[in-house]
Amino acid sequence: MLELLGIVALTTLYVAAASWWQRSRLRRAAQWPIARAYIAQIEESPRDLGRGFLKLTLAYTYKVEGERYVGRESFTFIRDEMAADFEARYRGQTIPVYYHPNKPHISVLSRPRMG
Repeated sequence: MLELLGIVALTTLYVAAASWWQRSRLRRAAQWPIARAYIAQIEESPRDLGRGFLKLTLAYTYKVEGERYVGRESFTFIRDEMAADFEARYRGQTIPVYYHPNKPHISVLSRPRMG
């Protein structure tokens, strides 16, 4: 019983920390310039048997001042159906990406504009 409570507590802490980090990162990036990114590939990571989450990683390309850059971001899902819907919606699409004005190789997908 205590092991189960420990697992639940650690999972909750992990999700809360990841959520905070992601919100903080997005808030900073929202001040950066925007480019259009093409979703070139979507990779699926096998489920982590301990946590049961499914992770999809979007690999995308974008141009800044004529130079092409590549970015990757991961999204975590609990249900396979949600991951499949997400993958179908974004495969081969063009979506906004924020890029660091002084380091354009650093980018963050614009989640609010993803819909």
